[in-house]
Amino acid sequence: MIEPRTAEVGSAPASTRVAGAEPVAAELSSPAPSAPPSPVRGIVWELIDVDAYAVTCDADTVGFVDVVGSVYVALAGPDYHRAVEIAQATDLESAIAAIVVARS
Repeated sequence: MIEPRTAEVGSAPASTRVAGAEPVAAELSSPAPSAPPSPVRGIVWELIDVDAYAVTCDADTVGFVDVVGSVYVALAGPDYHRAVEIAQATDLESAIAAIVVARS
């Protein structure tokens, strides 16, 4: 199982050093968000599986993002198995933004 990572929305992953190699970006199953940081504070995403992220706001789970090929599927709800699809996006930042808007 992959060790979960937590970061503010819009932050880039940390670099990883391999002995005898130049620093490279940490590789995940999907590309890291490239948009500027979200203006909404307290929103955090965490990789929970090879192709799934949990989205929390002020320590409460508000949704999930599934990565299906090159599409990010936004799911709203605190429980993954009961979460409802609310949007599809081409980047993680947009999928998370859809979950935040649905929460409002």
